[in-house]
Amino acid sequence: MSRNTVKAILAETNLDQQVENYRGRAVELIPRAFDALDHSLTHRKDGTLAIRYLEDMRVIGENAAQSRAPKPNIAAAINILIQPGADKSSQVIDVKADTE
Repeated sequence: MSRNTVKAILAETNLDQQVENYRGRAVELIPRAFDALDHSLTHRKDGTLAIRYLEDMRVIGENAAQSRAPKPNIAAAINILIQPGADKSSQVIDVKADTE
């Protein structure tokens, strides 16, 4: 086995570990993001932020009449990201396929 092959294998392993670390960090940030949103809405009374949040949650705006349930491919992608220890190498979600 050549030196470059060994370096490539080690770099790929390191990259996989970094991706897993970032996924874990992203999940840990969700509660803090909600705390920041709550703080901004409560203390700053940020109307623009409130409207954007309600639109993004499909409570108001153009998409309000559509289903409030998460799109299946997005829900599947989120589940894959938050399942600890799951083999993600064979799980592919096509998020571009959903055109709604």
